[in-house]
Amino acid sequence: MNEKDFFKEATKDMIVDLKGIDMNMTNDKKTDRSGNRSENRSRRSIYNKIAVIVIVCVISLSTIGVGASAIYHKWSNGTRDKFQVTGGDMEKYEQSGLAKFPGDESGVREVTQNGVTISVAQTIIDNYYAYVSFRIEGFDIKAGGTPGFETHHCTLDGKEVSNLSSFYVEDVLDAAGQPVIRDDELVQNYVLEDGSMEYHILLDSEGKKGFLQGKKLAVELGDLGVYDDYLDMKVDNDGTWRFEWELSGDSTSVTKETHTVLEDTGAVVTECEVSPISIRAVLDISGAKNMTSDEKYAVLSGVKLKDGTMLTDIVEAGNENTNTAGEYELLFTTDRILDVNQVESLLFWKNTSGDEDGEDAQYTLNDFYEVSFN
Repeated sequence: MNEKDFFKEATKDMIVDLKGIDMNMTNDKKTDRSGNRSENRSRRSIYNKIAVIVIVCVISLSTIGVGASAIYHKWSNGTRDKFQVTGGDMEKYEQSGLAKFPGDESGVREVTQNGVTISVAQTIIDNYYAYVSFRIEGFDIKAGGTPGFETHHCTLDGKEVSNLSSFYVEDVLDAAGQPVIRDDELVQNYVLEDGSMEYHILLDSEGKKGFLQGKKLAVELGDLGVYDDYLDMKVDNDGTWRFEWELSGDSTSVTKETHTVLEDTGAVVTECEVSPISIRAVLDISGAKNMTSDEKYAVLSGVKLKDGTMLTDIVEAGNENTNTAGEYELLFTTDRILDVNQVESLLFWKNTSGDEDGEDAQYTLNDFYEVSFN
């Protein structure tokens, strides 16, 4: 319901029926020598009552307006789960501009082809990455099936843009809330409770800060179907769904120039940067030592917050590049949204093979090289 309809519905019971009020009526029984004065008092009384009603209506409408402006969007299941967002934070991320809803805010229309409707559900965009969620309705898939598009095309201002894509899948849980495992494999479901599915695209800025925002994204999805056991696509719907809109997000970041030696490696961190869904670091590797071809100069793990909390093993897709100037640049997206003002330092694994003990292992600050933002 839009704001106009919201006001309309909310004010139905506030309409005053004035048909029974005679603006010219007088109180004949209470007239005195100055009858006109008594009549005027009666009219003023009626006018005052009407004025009070009007004021009450205006105040009520104003109150409703405040309430209406505080109604926030429904986040896509996949976006909420991927970034581990709770209800209290959704409002904050919408207000900062990090979370956008192009279908509502930019007028991006849903597209229906052969009974299947696809719409742009949500975006999360910072300086280096854009996470785009699409909602798919009307496509039936058997349990255990894996959906896919045979064609997938993304351009930014008419030029190809690097991206990754996948359908969102949920783990099936038992009565105790634990993942169901069958034949040594997790049981998962692409179809949500309401019968819809979600398709997600991660756009990469290729290391250019602010590259994505303000540009027009065009996405074309075609030939929706299901993969067979041999990973061949069986197309069930040969439709084409096209979308186009301008990207916007949150450009907040904290950058620090530093000179922090990663001890045993000899590599020196010269710059570090954190944005809401990405972490970047630049290292001088000209003096790096004892490195073999299969080793990495540094393995980024996560961040330490100002309250002492360590968020480790939070980096996901990204890039590692070495340039001719002897600089080694790391840029990764994160598995959660970061409050950049609460980040105190970056954490690099001392063991350059990274996390070898599994996600349940307990680590201390001694397991990491710490690069402070202070």
